[in-house]
Amino acid sequence: LPDTLFAGDTLNFTIKFKPLIVASSLTDAALFVNNSVVSPFTVSLEGNSLVKPVTPITIVIYPEADARVSAVNPTTNYGTDNRVYVFGSNTTYLNNESHGYFRFDLSGIPADADITNASFKVVASDGYAYNYDPNHYAYFVTNDSWNENTIIWNTKPVTSSLLGQWFAWNNNSGERTFSFNSASLKSQIVTERSGDNKLSFAVTNNTGAYYNNYYSKEGAPEIS
Repeated sequence: LPDTLFAGDTLNFTIKFKPLIVASSLTDAALFVNNSVVSPFTVSLEGNSLVKPVTPITIVIYPEADARVSAVNPTTNYGTDNRVYVFGSNTTYLNNESHGYFRFDLSGIPADADITNASFKVVASDGYAYNYDPNHYAYFVTNDSWNENTIIWNTKPVTSSLLGQWFAWNNNSGERTFSFNSASLKSQIVTERSGDNKLSFAVTNNTGAYYNNYYSKEGAPEIS
């Protein structure tokens, strides 16, 4: 350093931090800069970026609305049923489809949260695997205005991109839990948070004959 500094002189420092410098160290460095009587004062940060350690948390969100729609009874609403029945349509069970609709309120996620992972989990009280496509699929639904007490097959919201899928095998052996984890689901949650904070999707079996009766919010088992 020079012996004497005059007003208008420039003094450049290079400060190197080790990884995972916590916020208090960054504050100390900032105070050091702010207390200088020489202006301008340039600080260069080299090496690893400053990182404030954080503790990951998991936020569980339950559906605010859910219902099934049936091709067999296209004008019937099932919004108060305690199960969401999902089944496909194929050459054996033609036009026997039943889709499940789910909507989630994302406003409980903190505004400054950095979403790193997202998964969907559903529990079936019973089900059975016949044949054809064994997977159940979750498709994004752009329209969040549907009402679980009025939604029917004839007026169901259209589906969009695939968010995820799972092997839906069941043999009526009791409750089974199914889930999927995908980058598409995480990305859609991030997008919806910047919009209306609602996420809707439909669960289908496409051309399969693997049915499941998923618990709805009206019929879910009580946990204590």
